[in-house]
Amino acid sequence: MAATHQPLALSRRALTAALAAACIAAAPAAHADPTVVLYTMGPGDDVFSRFGHAAICVRDALTPEGRCFNYGTADFSTPAPLTWSILRGRGRFWVSVTAEPLMVQRYGPGEDRDLDAQTLRLDPAAARALVARLDADATPERREFIYHHYRDNCTTRIRDHLDAVTRGALSGAREPGPARTWRDETREGLATSLPLLVASDLLLGRRLDRPMTLREHLFLPRVFRAAVASSLAAPPERVWRRQRPTEAASPARARFVWLALAALAGALSALARRSLRRWPSAALLGLLGAFSTLLWAFAGVCALPELHLNEALLLLWPSDLAAPWFGARGRARYGTLRLAGLGAAAVLMACGVLIQPLWGLWACVAAVWVGARLTAR
Repeated sequence: MAATHQPLALSRRALTAALAAACIAAAPAAHADPTVVLYTMGPGDDVFSRFGHAAICVRDALTPEGRCFNYGTADFSTPAPLTWSILRGRGRFWVSVTAEPLMVQRYGPGEDRDLDAQTLRLDPAAARALVARLDADATPERREFIYHHYRDNCTTRIRDHLDAVTRGALSGAREPGPARTWRDETREGLATSLPLLVASDLLLGRRLDRPMTLREHLFLPRVFRAAVASSLAAPPERVWRRQRPTEAASPARARFVWLALAALAGALSALARRSLRRWPSAALLGLLGAFSTLLWAFAGVCALPELHLNEALLLLWPSDLAAPWFGARGRARYGTLRLAGLGAAAVLMACGVLIQPLWGLWACVAAVWVGARLTAR
């Protein structure tokens, strides 16, 4: 078996050596004016890499082969605690410094991600100012920062430094960007994971449903790469092209999950009505109430503003957990109140007052409560 993989191993080592040699060959002779190269990486295979990545490298007299500043460094060996700390607004990331050939090898052949390089056409003063900023960020007292997926990540840090030394060449004024919302980009990034796609509809609030400005849209590496190409006259050059096919998925498939859940809730409610038994409806109410309680608790303990002002909480009431014990008359009255609330929410959604995409969730909750109200008679 080992002999079978030997040609592939030799080929990969040869590719790595060629990439490293190309980086070193492209490095300028030792002089005072540094050369700055921006690298942007396409999506990887794991969830943390689905939105892409960016790093910036400097070639100068200190490191002719190039040193790269990577603002996306964290302890990814424990994904669950890391994710929870990010949701709590405590996710610590730091900037690491790596030799350019090693960085290219890691993200190119190593992780098999699309890798593009852009040599930035900065004047010497701007280049030196940028290098000073990057070196300062790598010092022990400044290297750590609290990560925010949309507003303070590996790409926005580089964006802000480039904007500072180029007098705002990237951000452009606060003009609206393309007609894309934060939720649009989030769904596209999570499209390969159906559970996360559905969870994002439930957990992420209305802050994500407004269009992004041009500057805000630069949090994405692929958008950042295009902006650098047009604003700084730095066309991208493909360093490594992904060898494995990228998993194709559509964000719209989450709708089928909601339709299936609504159909299941409706079927169970119809069964309860036909058999004149209340336990299926009571079980559904208990599950709905428990889920609602968890969602309200999650919104309460998470510190990120994107998890607050969640319109899904208007449809999910923790008081549903007590509904199975209200008795027939109490459940009928409470059910009338719940259906009136759902009707009001439907009107607000139809009028555009509520802007989150919640029709699937609304159908699920309505199916449960229509059945509960009918069996309460």
